[in-house]
Amino acid sequence: MGLIQHKAEELRKREPSLSREPKIYCDPANRDLRAAERWANGHYEFPLEEEAPAAITKAEAMSRLNAKAAELCKSNPNLTEAQAFSKVFTDPRNRELALAERAASRALLGA
Repeated sequence: MGLIQHKAEELRKREPSLSREPKIYCDPANRDLRAAERWANGHYEFPLEEEAPAAITKAEAMSRLNAKAAELCKSNPNLTEAQAFSKVFTDPRNRELALAERAASRALLGA
């Protein structure tokens, strides 16, 4: 018996509720079982992002971010459009625009 099997057996002795068959646990039909187990063990509360101002729509935020990315591309021709957009999107000075875009995207998804 290998080390991993030995450790697994020790764990099963301490925690008899653990399944011997990982297939049962991983079966998509048992999604509720996994969720209940995670909830019983204490779940992690993800910190909520600050809400963006409601006045800025997704299209408006994206157009402003794209305009700033285009300006950055003009000033630094070595950057691709994607690199410039990434820099603009993650720049702390554009935090409100990024939050507005994210909030609008979540609203479209119903989240």
